[in-house]
Amino acid sequence: MMTKNYVEARGKIIKIEDESITLLVKRGPDESEMTFLLADALDPSISRRDIVEVSGHIGLAQIGINEKGRSMIEQYLIADSVKPSKTTLEMMCGVKGNIEYPEHYFRCCIVGTFIHIAKRSDEWGRIFISPTSDADWDKRIMLNYYLKGLIPKPEKFKRGDEIALVVDIKVNSKEYELEDGSKEIRTFENFM
Repeated sequence: MMTKNYVEARGKIIKIEDESITLLVKRGPDESEMTFLLADALDPSISRRDIVEVSGHIGLAQIGINEKGRSMIEQYLIADSVKPSKTTLEMMCGVKGNIEYPEHYFRCCIVGTFIHIAKRSDEWGRIFISPTSDADWDKRIMLNYYLKGLIPKPEKFKRGDEIALVVDIKVNSKEYELEDGSKEIRTFENFM
């Protein structure tokens, strides 16, 4: 069985930290800030405001068990490679120069084993896929999907089926009040 967990993006670096970079990815009128954990040290020639191309994958970590006894999973983007993007002139003519860059993008391909679908509301559901050759629950990727969208109805899938999806990402921020009364903004990257 073929498996794949692959992400690629082009965007502008807006933040560099010790172990991560944040890209601003503009697609038409929409903008998304996407944070990638770095698998390796960033090339020192790459700096804030550079346009880069990133290839990587979705990483997973179990962060605990909730009060209902269910696993809480954190998903994040891991950059396996970060390279400066070429300008349109470099790509088309092989000549350095020009400041025009090709369009920003984000693409993600998941091929693996179907595990489970959970209905979250009348409009939204979650699909769980293991990007390994077995239906390993601990290595699952969770994707949100619109129930009235193009994904076949849940009854079409059974545990162990091979499934392939090209997915997009939507970044949302939500403010939470903490126990001490302070507020915290958390950002969620929803794979859809």
